[in-house]
Amino acid sequence: TSKRTKKGAAVSQNAENVAPTATHEMALLRHQLEAEKEKGALKDDTINLLKEDKAYLQSELARKDEFIRELISNKKEEIPGPSRYLDMNHTQHKRKKTQKLEKSDESDDDSSVLSDSSVELPNKSTVRKHMRQTLVPKSDHARVRVKNIKGIVARYKLALEAFKKGSSMKAAFESLGLDRATIARTAVVAELKLAAPEAFDTIAPWNERVEKLSTFIVRCRAAISSDIKEKIFPK
Repeated sequence: TSKRTKKGAAVSQNAENVAPTATHEMALLRHQLEAEKEKGALKDDTINLLKEDKAYLQSELARKDEFIRELISNKKEEIPGPSRYLDMNHTQHKRKKTQKLEKSDESDDDSSVLSDSSVELPNKSTVRKHMRQTLVPKSDHARVRVKNIKGIVARYKLALEAFKKGSSMKAAFESLGLDRATIARTAVVAELKLAAPEAFDTIAPWNERVEKLSTFIVRCRAAISSDIKEKIFPK
């Protein structure tokens, strides 16, 4: 009986020793499970945040892509196409050709009878021949251009000669390609030069590079005295 009692006591002690160990292990397992759950929850939160960041980045990329496409489309509209580029080249070529023709016309005018450096008053036969050849009034592009005193005087004489042969001053000027307003504006220069050359020589010479023709005309008008007026417009 004593043996049984000792044996039972030993078993009870062993059970008491085993129970705390199992409880401790279960507690550790429970803590590990809780830790794993927290890790899983944290991982889920991280995944959700990454998904949100991905969605935001995708939306930003889509907006930038749309902006770039719109910008490229606008640039394509601004850049001329092949046909428009050819039209522009054709227009520029035509404009250059017109400018060359105008320069050629100016050169022809400068080398005509009213040239700046070699202006000579044509004789009556030359005037008659020129008037016969001029059946229609010349356009403004063909009007005579002079740039010095010699040319102004020669043009004035030519206008007077044409007026004597024509029916009216307007018809005479148009037949020679002369501008009536220009003749009237520069007449004071020619009249002073022809009627009073001594008084004209007292005026400082006109330099077309530094002085406007209108300014020189004012100086000529100021130099015309009453005596000179009587020579120009005799009673």
